[in-house]
Amino acid sequence: MRQAVVIIHGIGEQRPMDTLRDFTRVVVGKKVRNKPDKMSSLFELRRVQSPGTQYQPLTDFYEYYWAHHMRDTKIRMLIMWLRSLLFRKPKNVSEKLKPYYFFIWCLIFFLSPFIYQISVELYHGNYIDSLFFIFPFLILLLIDYNILRIAYGTIDDAARYLNPHPDNIIQRNKIRQEGVELLDTLHKSKKYSRIIIVGHSLGSVIAYDLIRIYWSSMETPKAYITKKQTLLKNFKRSMNEIFTNNELTDNSKSQKYHELQLKTWKELRDFGLPWLITDFITAGSPLAHADMLLAKDKQEFERRKTEGEYPSCPPLDDHDIFYKINFSTSNGPR
Repeated sequence: MRQAVVIIHGIGEQRPMDTLRDFTRVVVGKKVRNKPDKMSSLFELRRVQSPGTQYQPLTDFYEYYWAHHMRDTKIRMLIMWLRSLLFRKPKNVSEKLKPYYFFIWCLIFFLSPFIYQISVELYHGNYIDSLFFIFPFLILLLIDYNILRIAYGTIDDAARYLNPHPDNIIQRNKIRQEGVELLDTLHKSKKYSRIIIVGHSLGSVIAYDLIRIYWSSMETPKAYITKKQTLLKNFKRSMNEIFTNNELTDNSKSQKYHELQLKTWKELRDFGLPWLITDFITAGSPLAHADMLLAKDKQEFERRKTEGEYPSCPPLDDHDIFYKINFSTSNGPR
């Protein structure tokens, strides 16, 4: 058995291989080998391999690097994204983000008189008085010059990827295209029994997009369509039995649900579906605030999940969306 782990880095001035090296150093230790990465089209990358043991299979670690696509961000792009987050009703703000939301608005109201006074002084030509107001801000920038670096080297990645504005479509599409190509290459290499994807920060959002896009683009074997998928058909009933069993602890319910997922995946594999991704691991993920970052409001986000655009785990019931009657003839479905 051999497995692949794909690491997707987060926001910031990332350098190729930094995230991969840090991850393998913590998770695996020093017993790794650095080998050529034949799966990626980026020559800056290498593959890190962990030897197999009695309890762990041979593992190849890959990094999907995308930071080079997010360059030359204009300040209006950053302001446009921040405005879309701030100028929304409090009820459409994620509960965990509401303290920051109100803090920023309080800060804006506190600074507004100073900004107004500076504008008036500059308009009337009182440059000495205006410098009196500007001086504290200059001191702040001198003390912590990283304020501008954070804005342009970190926040701009999120501002551009999470905002499907026409200015960002090319970058978003390029990041997804190269990521899907990497997953496709790993699948078609026939070298791996399974693939694990790890996304950090914004990389978890990119990973989520890659998984759902690659799933929809994968060709389904004809033999798979004709098979009777017992576990998949009864997945919802089995899932409900687990979660409604009051005799099980929360950890036991989670463990049994993961076992059900694994069995269902093995069933799909046995029936010919070439899907290898078994695990999606996130760290510091903004997906916890997906209803705010991926949609205009909570209602739109729930609607997109119900329609199937945003897959969820556990999966939602789609019986109210699709046809309840199988319209078919002896020659197959119409």
